Amino acid sequence: MSTNALPGDIANLVEQTTNLGGAIPAELAAITDAMAAVAAWSPPEPTDIASIVRRGDLDADNAAAILDDALVQPNRNPADLKVTAKHELTQQFARTLQGKAGDQLIESIRPTFTTACTAIAKAAELVPAGATPADLAEADDQFIQAWRTLGEHRGTLDQVAGVLGILVERFDVLGAPQPWHGPRWIDAAFHVTDVSWLERCGRALTAPNGAGGARGGKWHSISSALTLNTVTDARAILADAHTAHREAEAAEYARTHGALTG
Repeated sequence: MSTNALPGDIANLVEQTTNLGGAIPAELAAITDAMAAVAAWSPPEPTDIASIVRRGDLDADNAAAILDDALVQPNRNPADLKVTAKHELTQQFARTLQGKAGDQLIESIRPTFTTACTAIAKAAELVPAGATPADLAEADDQFIQAWRTLGEHRGTLDQVAGVLGILVERFDVLGAPQPWHGPRWIDAAFHVTDVSWLERCGRALTAPNGAGGARGGKWHSISSALTLNTVTDARAILADAHTAHREAEAAEYARTHGALTG
């Protein structure tokens, strides 16, 4: 596989994951360490035979080694070498995300996600989706605290969505949306227990998530029903959806073909 991700996408993913209390799996950390080493690399000075001879530093004992060094130095721009190395490391990072390491990364932020979902679900019992800031004027302390809780934990779930967005949009961990997908199915695959909930969850994720929407954003009314799937589990749900789609197409073909020939 190949990805259009850039080294900056890796840095962004690492930062957002760690901000959520998550951890970068060792396989991925090894790649980011290599990326840092590439960035810090300073190319050696080229071997200048003429200068070495003039300084009297070439003799019978070291002549072969010095000439070997000069011979094997490629005529390459050091900046080009860095770009090539970073590109290949980014591709390696993307491939690694497709497996166990990608699952581990998501599992590391699941506790934060679960805590935020639980808090929003509880606060939403006191603050209805249609509540506005004007309601705070005559609200009691419980309502005001719930209002604050919704804002705080909505931000956390938005951060989780940001991590998932990088995985999906930059590193293609679930592939591209298909024409037969419903709204936001790729996103919903990370949040449902089985394929039967894809449509409902996907539509819920299209709800307004800022001014004019519920205080808890798109999470306000659905947080109690959400889970956080690994890449492997989300991919399996989309595979089930694909199977269901093919079966539905086959059934429709059989129905229409039978009607035409019957």
